[in-house]
Amino acid sequence: MEGSPPRPGCFRPLTLLTTLLCLFQAGAALRAITTPPALAAQVALPLGLEFVAGVLWALLFAYACGALLRRTQRAAPDTILLIGVFIMYSVARLLFFAQADYDRQRLPFAVAAGILILSALFLLARRSGDKNGRK
Repeated sequence: MEGSPPRPGCFRPLTLLTTLLCLFQAGAALRAITTPPALAAQVALPLGLEFVAGVLWALLFAYACGALLRRTQRAAPDTILLIGVFIMYSVARLLFFAQADYDRQRLPFAVAAGILILSALFLLARRSGDKNGRK
């Protein structure tokens, strides 16, 4: 056994967050397949791609949530990594597909917020790793 398992308190917030992200992404996939054709023609991101991405993220977050509920040893660090990748994906998606003035104006904020959240996640994962005996 490689150090002690993560503190029990860190599982609850991560479980709640992954559950919410799973539901949100499932909703995004559902929205992608139920968008009326007239509105679909105006959307920059292809709805087929949005559906596939929504389903993939929903499945990944559901798996992470299951691992957190089972309290597997790598569940918390892997979930933190997954959330970090999701943030990078979300910011990149906004960078590539933003067309409206509103979206373009919020790009600097989204990039800055993404960097701050990723930094916090990195520090949290590193701190968790140090407490578990890994340096």
